[in-house]
Amino acid sequence: MKTKLYFSLASTILFAIAVIVFFINGNPQKWFWLCIFFASII
Repeated sequence: MKTKLYFSLASTILFAIAVIVFFINGNPQKWFWLCIFFASII
């Protein structure tokens, strides 16, 4: 149960970093690949 919590936390942190990078770079293609990446996890 604890490992799932850590995994969820790590995913949230990675997602937040990716969003920040997306806004800095303004590259929609990265956002598209990120959506595919998270969809594959879920």
